[in-house]
Amino acid sequence: AHELSGLHHTELLARVAEAAHLAGDDDRATDLVTAALQEKDPQTNPMDAALLYESLGWYHLTNGAPGAAIEAYEFALSLSTGATDRTERARILANAGLLYLLSGDHERARRFCEQALDLARKLGARKEEALALNPLGVVLGLGGQFEKGIAHLRRALAIAEEVGDVEEMARPYVNLGHLLAVFGRLQEAVDISLRGADVARRWGLETTYGVFLTANAADALFELGRWTEMRAAIQSIERRSRSRPDAGFVHLIAARLDVAQ
Repeated sequence: AHELSGLHHTELLARVAEAAHLAGDDDRATDLVTAALQEKDPQTNPMDAALLYESLGWYHLTNGAPGAAIEAYEFALSLSTGATDRTERARILANAGLLYLLSGDHERARRFCEQALDLARKLGARKEEALALNPLGVVLGLGGQFEKGIAHLRRALAIAEEVGDVEEMARPYVNLGHLLAVFGRLQEAVDISLRGADVARRWGLETTYGVFLTANAADALFELGRWTEMRAAIQSIERRSRSRPDAGFVHLIAARLDVAQ
């Protein structure tokens, strides 16, 4: 494998795991990263191991296992503690912030995101800056600083487009749609979610981010009373989701419409 790809076996496993995750197969992604960790000595290569734990945590989270995700991220944070001049540390801090945001611990999420943002800007790490701005925007928005939160999310999207990071283009669309809907700007939420779903489709993320963004749009359409459009949106994604949490979200929204009608 090394001769063919130019990658060491552990790095190859990590790359294949990422591809599986983006395709919506987080069971396989988790298995592959776990196999990579078995080949990596944390004492010899702490940052390499930290990044694998960070990936493992994210795949656990998107696969509906938040407890396992937190455990993996705690390992990643611990192993990378001394790396105060590494972009990888900024990445781990930013994604830990996102994890704790999704887990409901907004105070811890904000602390990690601000640390990540400071480090990313100090190092000139644009991708990691976007990683930090995305969850921080949600924390600020939900904490009463709506316009600042929206500005952070739009900045995260602009940077992701600039650096060409496919997944980081999709995440700000998800959070923009969510935050706009929470604050009653429902038509904007529909528009930004459907725009994001189109971007996800173009970049091969139709069964993951494409599903979630379309579901976000459907949820806002429900609140607007546009139930025919909502039903069409749901039907367009019902059989596409490969992620258990995404499928659960779609079924929940569909059930909401069934009960209302």
